[in-house]
Amino acid sequence: MNLESAQAFGELDEAYLGKRILEGNELIKYMSRTIDDFRHFFSPKAAHARFDVAGAIKQAVRIVSAALDYQRIQVTVDAPEGHFFARGLENEFAQVILNMLNNAKEALSQREHPRRIMISAREERGEIIVTFCDNGGGIDPQILPDIFKPYVTTRSEEGGTGIGLYMAQLIIEQKMHGSIGVSNSAEGACFTLKFPEDEEE
Repeated sequence: MNLESAQAFGELDEAYLGKRILEGNELIKYMSRTIDDFRHFFSPKAAHARFDVAGAIKQAVRIVSAALDYQRIQVTVDAPEGHFFARGLENEFAQVILNMLNNAKEALSQREHPRRIMISAREERGEIIVTFCDNGGGIDPQILPDIFKPYVTTRSEEGGTGIGLYMAQLIIEQKMHGSIGVSNSAEGACFTLKFPEDEEE
């Protein structure tokens, strides 16, 4: 819910404003770090570090929580913090999750309630597997095989550029030495991300 809507519904109180200010400050700090990260995106000297996968996922969810709440989208994250670590740039990985959240939000906004996004992470044989599923109806089967190619989008009428998933693939495959795939389930789209676990203490 935005400020105008909150005022119209009588919810614009001190607690609401405080929450939105905190979210805004977190978004500004994230954007600042992201600009630095992407400035060095194609640099082989970019310093990768060990990061908490669940923490990065939850950071991405917090950044768009206001927009998700406004669309009445329920997000479930099954990923305990402090259990799964990977090596890379945390903000780049968070950007992958943000892109999928925004894509799911647009798809779900056209659907009836309930609107759901389910994110989970697990470790399997030295590999971290993150699944990201929604009940937004899925991706057009005709473009599904090309969905990670640049300029392929399901949202051209809404201004979609077709760059987000292409960048997500670059980050997961080239920067984190993993893989990313997508399929349609009975309810919607389901992305699967796989990349090496960093076991260094």
